[in-house]
Parts: sequence; C-alpha cells; structure tokens
Amino acid sequence: MPVNLTPKALVQTLDALLADGNLSAADAQTLTGGQALSAEQKSLIAGRLSESHFTSSAERDQVLGSLGLSAADLAPAGSSPALLDKVKTKLVDLAKSELYKPYDFKVGAFELGEHVGLDLRVKAQLIDGSDPLIAEDKHRAATTKKHQDQGEALTWAIAGGGIYPHAGFSASVPIGPASVSIGFSANAAIGYSVLAPYAHEAQAALELAKNLSVDLPFSAEKATALEAGTEITLRGTGRIAASSSIGIGYELAKVGDLVSVGASFGSSAGASKDLELSLRLKRLDGNKMFVSVSKVATNAGSLSVGAHVGVDVDTKSAIPDMGGGLLAKAGDLAADQIDKQVEKWANLDFRATHSTSKSEKEVSSYVIDLSTEAGKSAYEDLLRLDFRKVDQLFADGDLSVSGAKLSDRVRTSGNELKLSFGPITLLRAVSSATKDHVELKAGPKGEETIDCYKTKLADGYSGILSDHWEGKRSMYRELVSTQRAGEAEPSYYYHATNRIEGDGHTSLDDVRRFVEFADLLGALDPDTKAMAKNEKFLESFDDTNRTVDVYINDAGLAILGKAAKEEPGKIMEAYAQVFERLDLPSEFSKKAWKTAPWLETGHEKHDEIMKLLAKGPTPTNAGSHSQQVDTNSNAYKWITGRHLGRDSAAYKASGALVGLIKQLVELPTPQARMDLLAEQDKALGLDFWKGLGAVSLVAGAEHVLVNELRIEDLNTHKDLVFQSEGAIQDPRAEINARLNAVG
Repeated sequence: MPVNLTPKALVQTLDALLADGNLSAADAQTLTGGQALSAEQKSLIAGRLSESHFTSSAERDQVLGSLGLSAADLAPAGSSPALLDKVKTKLVDLAKSELYKPYDFKVGAFELGEHVGLDLRVKAQLIDGSDPLIAEDKHRAATTKKHQDQGEALTWAIAGGGIYPHAGFSASVPIGPASVSIGFSANAAIGYSVLAPYAHEAQAALELAKNLSVDLPFSAEKATALEAGTEITLRGTGRIAASSSIGIGYELAKVGDLVSVGASFGSSAGASKDLELSLRLKRLDGNKMFVSVSKVATNAGSLSVGAHVGVDVDTKSAIPDMGGGLLAKAGDLAADQIDKQVEKWANLDFRATHSTSKSEKEVSSYVIDLSTEAGKSAYEDLLRLDFRKVDQLFADGDLSVSGAKLSDRVRTSGNELKLSFGPITLLRAVSSATKDHVELKAGPKGEETIDCYKTKLADGYSGILSDHWEGKRSMYRELVSTQRAGEAEPSYYYHATNRIEGDGHTSLDDVRRFVEFADLLGALDPDTKAMAKNEKFLESFDDTNRTVDVYINDAGLAILGKAAKEEPGKIMEAYAQVFERLDLPSEFSKKAWKTAPWLETGHEKHDEIMKLLAKGPTPTNAGSHSQQVDTNSNAYKWITGRHLGRDSAAYKASGALVGLIKQLVELPTPQARMDLLAEQDKALGLDFWKGLGAVSLVAGAEHVLVNELRIEDLNTHKDLVFQSEGAIQDPRAEINARLNAVG
C-alpha cells in the first residue's frame, strides 16, 4: 500500500523535514511510515532532493534506499527543477490562502567563540480541515465534528520549535607538495511540535498556537484534559562527524607565463555517529493515550580517492601595459572572463567513493488506559523513560496496556564512480546493497510476531553518452522474507525494477524486445501482440522512458527452487528460449541453427559444441602484432552458423542463474539467503531481461505479478501500458500499521 498522502501533503511534509537542510533516516521513516512509495511519489521526492541534503554518501545511500530511490535519481549538481518546483508550490500556496502558510521565527542566534553557536527557533502553522492529517484521522475528525455540532469554531494548528547547538573546526597543514586536512563537527537539536485543536477562529487560533497554549501532558490528569486527536512530539538528536584528507599536487607543464598544467591526487576519509530519541504522544478517545518511544543510532563511514588534471591561465600577463585608465580595466575584465571559461572547461576529474552505514532502531509503542491506577502510574513513569511498569503490564496481558515493539537493523554499503570533463559528467555509476532485518512483537503479551528480512540491491549509471544514446539506467532488486508466529517456514517474494529514462534514440529493436518481454511475462494482450511484427508501429517511438516492475511470489520461488535442484536443465532451456526471442542470435546468418545449440542434445557434434561453449572464443594475445586466428569461433560457426561469443555468454549466464537459485534454496536461514543474494546477484552479471524472462517461464505466469510495464514517448506523449496486476504488499507496511495502531 503506497504512502497515504496527497501530492501536496507529501511535498509539504518533505519540505518541513528539509527545513534544517538535511534529510536523515529518521526523517525518511517519518515521511513514509515504513510504507512503499508509488512511482509518482518517488518522482516528487526525487525532484526535491539533491546531494546537498545529505552529510555523507553513506547517509545518502541509506536514506534513498529506504525510499526506494538511489543516488542516480537525484538531480545533478547545479540543476534547478527542484528549486523552481519549490518556488511554484510556494506561489500556489500563497495564492490559495495566505492564512495557512507556515510561520518560522528565529528567536535568536548566539555565537560562543569562533567555533560554537546556538540557534533558537519557533514555528507555527494552521492546518486546513480538509487536509488528510485532519480529515482522515478518526480522532481528529470526531473532535472537529463535535465542535461543529455545538456551533463552535475550531481550528487545528501545529506549533513547534527547538534549540540547535552546533560546533566545528577544520585545519589544513602543508607538507611539501602535499596538504593534510582534518575536520570535526558536532550538532544537536532539542525540538518539539504540538498538533492541537483551538476553539477559535483561524486568526485567533494562530496566535494561540504561536504562544504554545497547550498544557504538555506530563501527568495523567493533563493528558486526559486534552482534546482527542491532539498530538505532541518531543525529539532530541545529536551528531558527531570527523574527516581527514591528504592531497598532493604537481605542475606537469608550463607554457611561458600564460598557461600551466597541473595535476593533483588525493584521498579522504570520514566517519559520523548519529543518535535520535523521540517521544510521540497522542490523545485517543475514552481515557486512552498512545505513547511511542523511538531510539535510532547510526554509524557511517566513507573512503574516497580521486585525481584532477587542470589548466591554470593568466591572460593578463599577455596583455600589453596600457598605462591604466578605463581601457586597461576593460582588458583586465575580459582577461578574467577568458581565464574562468578556459579553467572551467580545461579540467578532468575522477573520483571513486566507498561508503558504509549501520543503523539500529528500537521503537516501543503503547496504548495506555488512564482510567486505571496501574495505567496512570505506568504512563507517568514511561514519560520519564522508565519502561518497567508498562512492560510488566504488557507482559502480563493487563488490559490497561496494549502495545508493540520493533527492532530494526539496517546495514548499507555503497560505491560511486564519477568522471567529468569540465562541467560535463562523462560517467557516473552508483550502486548500493542494503540488508534490513526487522522484528515486531505485538498483541497480548507480545505473542504476535512478524520477522522480516530484506535485501535491496540498487544500481544506476548515467553520463554524456548514456544519457544521449541509451538514457539513464537504474536497476533495483530486493528479496523479502516474512515469517509470522505459528508459521513453520518463512515466505518469500522477489521484486525487480528496471528503469530507463530519456533514451533519445529508442530503436525498433528496443521496442520489439520490450514487447517480446511483455509476452514472456504473460502481460501482452492479443491486440498489442499483433503489433509486435508491425515495423511502422515499432519504429514510431523516439525519446522514451521504459519501466519494468515485476514481483515473483512465494509459490513461484518454490517452483524455481525445486527445478534448480531436480531439473536444472529446465531453467537453462527456458533461458535459451528467452535468448532466442529477445536477442535473435540466429538472424545473423541464414544458415544458423534456429535453436540454441546446447539444447540439441541429439546432434552428433553435441559434445564438441559443449566444449566450445565452455571455452568461449580463443583468447587473443594483446601484446602480439600478428593477427591471431580465433579457432574456437571458426569451428563453432562452421558447425552451427552462429556467433560463439554471444552463445557462450548466454550459456554460461543460464548456468550461473541455476547455480544462484540452487544455492539460495539450499541455505538454511533467511539471513544466509539474503547475504548470498547481496554478494552474488550483482557479481554474476546476469542479464536482467533474459534472467527474469527465464524465471517467469519456469515459475509460471500466474506466479509473476506485473506491477508496471510501460513505454512512454516523451515527445508525442504516447504511453504504451501493458497489463498491470498491482504489487505484493510489503510486510513493512503491515509492521508499521501494527506499530502505530492507536485504536
């Protein structure tokens, strides 16, 4: 189930979280509630984020991974759509209602010396009664209706603020041609927010909200005095980060006093630790209070190496002395502009970064009945972060308390490679692997449990050539295991998404392969299938986006596992069928065999063919000036009429697919299976289209769920959408719903 927010509400929530200029893992959890994002919601979020919103690449990969995004989805540095979109949104909001705009007051800023400071802020905003935050919450909707029935004006408002201390220093020490830098920073926040109803007209309610006219419910009596739907959040965060770097520079060449060419090499390392503690309180109906205590600790580190070659130009030295005056000043200005443009374009940069992060989250949520003495006492102790009484009531199954406890462990590693020439990015490749284990205990005495493992793999690349000729490419894969109380075995599903954006030269073959692939997944209707042979139709697409989003359910994975153990040839045969349909290897020669040669087991030269497929083309001697004869390819072509390199790669990939599936089903635990997928799936280099097509043929179309299969022409706005069956429910959505159940 996608996040239940309108586009406007989603953008408003995200902008509020970005108020401090940073988006943390906790912020991402607040935004999504652990639920999956729709494609439209992902696009909205990606359009408003940039690299500047993350303090490190490790934090970036962790946060984006939890949103179903990757670094490849972010707008490039210096782009303006996100900024323009924000401006447009603000203008629309102002035009609609000046009254409901957010108010943000900086009470004061204090600098304590050169490296330490402190900011104080207060915020307030009215919330429209039609906003989902009010209208779709049964407690707030009931409070609003009660006042309306009594003829009383009621306005909901959010008030908040906080204290934000910060400290930091950096230093650089030159050592010969090298320079060593170190840095340290620390910042924290102690903040609060209150969403409450005010029995006044809007303008008066806003003034009350600014003054925070709500008694904070730190006693049972004050809690029961609140209106139903009132919600208070107290939050404390802290962050410590350290960094170090070393760089060495050389002058490679010099042309007089005008031009010098220099190079620099360097590496940097960074580490950070984040801690967040939050307390969320919500008044329910009756005498009940919802209380959630959350603690998140995150450790991150990164290592980066890079090189730079650039030109330094001093055009002024080549301009004759004009004796001062206006003419000389004009010459200096022109020289400055020439220098800037030359230096901007005449440089080459390379950087490779590896990052890791580890996050541990503990959340305890309770619904406490304050009409009992035991409930009152447990509530007041809990607000002092003393869990003993409330946990004892929960363990005993006392009716004063119901609740849920969540433990979440996330491990993320990521790599980024970037090569640029001047302002042009020649290549940018990013990849990340995230392992997530979440366990929920709920129900009477915590007997209802959900144990969920998830491995997410993301890859993306872009650059001047790929962006223009192939589009930006991204790949997202996840294997999810879920086991509930009473279940002997966990259930699994596999989710794969392949996205191509802005392919400016979509060929007839690109569209043909896409249509054939849809047919292999059982998602092609008869009318569209009839168009697969129509060249005029296949050539009618130009600049396109293409999306494949597919799920394989537990039953399908069980069929695959059984086939890998008992009939591995069945998977290899399916892979060969897909290879023939998508790549058309037999079309390169009229004499070529129409069936993959390794399937022709009855042919008299089958043994020789298999040996050639295993060997592949004859290795060439790169250091030799004589042309070496590829005897393997010649022998293979003489027998089959086909290209050995293409066939050998497909044959080996099919075997690798069988091997991966077989290893997965033989491992005893979900954790071991997740680890194997993270380690081997990308390393095998399996072709996405052919591998997924083969899996679909073996598992059966009834076990393959097509969530999105689409070609969108960006010029004509022609949108070809194949059969869509929806998505498998992410267990994290159920876990989040149970954790935040408020009755």
